[in-house]
Amino acid sequence: MRGGPGGGGTPRAVAGPGVDGRAGRRLRWRSPGAVTATSPRERLHPLSTLDWLIVLGLNGAIIAYGLRRARGTSTSGEWFLGSRALPWWAVGLSLFATNMDNSEFVSATGTIASEGLHFLSAHTFGGLIGVTVATFVIVPAIYRAGLYTNPEYLEHRFGPGTRVLGALIQI
Repeated sequence: MRGGPGGGGTPRAVAGPGVDGRAGRRLRWRSPGAVTATSPRERLHPLSTLDWLIVLGLNGAIIAYGLRRARGTSTSGEWFLGSRALPWWAVGLSLFATNMDNSEFVSATGTIASEGLHFLSAHTFGGLIGVTVATFVIVPAIYRAGLYTNPEYLEHRFGPGTRVLGALIQI
């Protein structure tokens, strides 16, 4: 049987970095009629009208909900802390949810692919330990003290020097 990966097909020379000893040409195995992308831009698929409608509709709904909920706020404490209406455990869950975004899944998957499965256990258990400590120790302490930020907590607990240092590190 003749051909490359996946069986069948014939080698086709396509423009690209030379990997076959000839500068500017590269051999790729492809089946007849297959489309071979030669650059990352060619592999991208533009968003369709439906995709744009979903993105704009979802973001519009989130903005409208936020503006509707913000009508009753008059101070920055009410705006940033939601008038302290949530219990500390809900704030801790929000902290966890905020940490889990799309880049988290992409970066963790890429690192696991390149480094191995040991990263998965270190990443998962390390994250669980950190979020657990934040949820049950740090967030309740900040909440009870009536503080807004981590640097304020550091100043309250250890003095003004640690507030400045903590703020600089977080920036």
